[in-house]
Amino acid sequence: MSRPLPFLSIMRGPQTPRRPLQQQPFPLVAPLARAALLLGVGGGFALASAHRLSLALGAPLGPWWAALAQAHGRLQLFGWAGLFVFSVAFHFLPRLRGAPLRWPRLVPWILGAQVGGLLLRGLSQPLLAVNEVRYHGQPIFA
Repeated sequence: MSRPLPFLSIMRGPQTPRRPLQQQPFPLVAPLARAALLLGVGGGFALASAHRLSLALGAPLGPWWAALAQAHGRLQLFGWAGLFVFSVAFHFLPRLRGAPLRWPRLVPWILGAQVGGLLLRGLSQPLLAVNEVRYHGQPIFA
């Protein structure tokens, strides 16, 4: 039978009882999953439908068509997939680590910034291309 080495107890310091750590509930990250679904279904699929309908109806293809494809891809990638990864990470990784989420009050701010930026990009990029907005005489989307 081996005894613990005496210097190990000195290195650890005094033993204080730990209180159990509180895990954050799922409702903290549920808005992220809802936003991912809404952006994926509402935004990404709506832009994809407009993209395909323009081809089916024989609309003239211009710079707006490429801008619409880019906006659709960004909404699907960063909206659907990105927000879904955030929601799983914010819920699962603290549990895996055995500690609560460090700053749970920042989750709504992260959600607002991500959704706001995606909506701004998803709406403005096709509209800027349709109106052929110019910057120093050059079209933004050529």
